[in-house]
Amino acid sequence: LSLPMNFFSNTDKFSVTTVHNGDEALKFLAEKKPDLAILDIDLTGKGGDECCQEAKQASLFPATPIVLMVRMQNRSEIARCLD
Repeated sequence: LSLPMNFFSNTDKFSVTTVHNGDEALKFLAEKKPDLAILDIDLTGKGGDECCQEAKQASLFPATPIVLMVRMQNRSEIARCLD
């Protein structure tokens, strides 16, 4: 995710926070309730898709849009993010 994160961090219009695994992502989202979350499905531990599903099921932050980054071109991996 270095390309998107570098884009967002090179401007004073955005505040960017980076986490390193799915558990940190869920904790950050629940505590800070950001305007937007960009998650990689390959996060260490819980992937971004798992974080997204867990957040939806628990209604932790229903107003926060979540964008999932997918590097794979395998259709099943992409479909997994759409569920």
